Amino acid sequence: MRKILLLALFLMLGVGVLVLYFGVRMWGRASQPTASCGGYRDSEACRSCHPKTYLNFMKTGHAQIVHKVEKGRPPKWPFSSVPVPPEGYIWEDISYVLGGYGWKARFVDRKGYLVTGKKAQYNLATKEWVAYYSEQKAGTKPYDSDCAQCHTTGWRASGESGGVHQDGLEGIAGVWTLAGIQCERCHGEGGAILQTEETKVKSRKILPPSYAANVIT
Repeated sequence: MRKILLLALFLMLGVGVLVLYFGVRMWGRASQPTASCGGYRDSEACRSCHPKTYLNFMKTGHAQIVHKVEKGRPPKWPFSSVPVPPEGYIWEDISYVLGGYGWKARFVDRKGYLVTGKKAQYNLATKEWVAYYSEQKAGTKPYDSDCAQCHTTGWRASGESGGVHQDGLEGIAGVWTLAGIQCERCHGEGGAILQTEETKVKSRKILPPSYAANVIT
């Protein structure tokens, strides 16, 4: 009888060790994103897990800092507006508005070059037009990494993107994945983060309770 009890005890211990071993391994894998799960997803994808942070972020204007002009119509912002394009231009001449949300607005022409001149920048606070590179000839200042690497998400200069220009506009010296400063501009590609969180949630159903409680932080 003792032999049977000892055998049963050893079997139970063996099973316990195996469960613990594989549980820990799965937990470790769950905390690391795989190489194939990257990709930008837009700030909206962050909203479900971080609703308050998302709402506060959207009030900053960062996400709307690069606004495309569609069909010759001025962009719309939640808390501000740019009444007209720079003097000498109509909205059909403008491809993008940069800023326009609480501080200032600059403009990109239909070839992708920044609009320059004595009245090329609109200051929202004072509602005045002021100079922006007034000494530089119109249609010669590119929208390049000096601005775009901070004001867009997933920016790649033309030299890194095989000579590709955003929307095929020669004055934009590269391409971006998402317009504006999205969450992923500072926090990295959301695809890896989302994939990791999904794996963590699934792991809670498999791991022993003592380990599963530590999976999601």
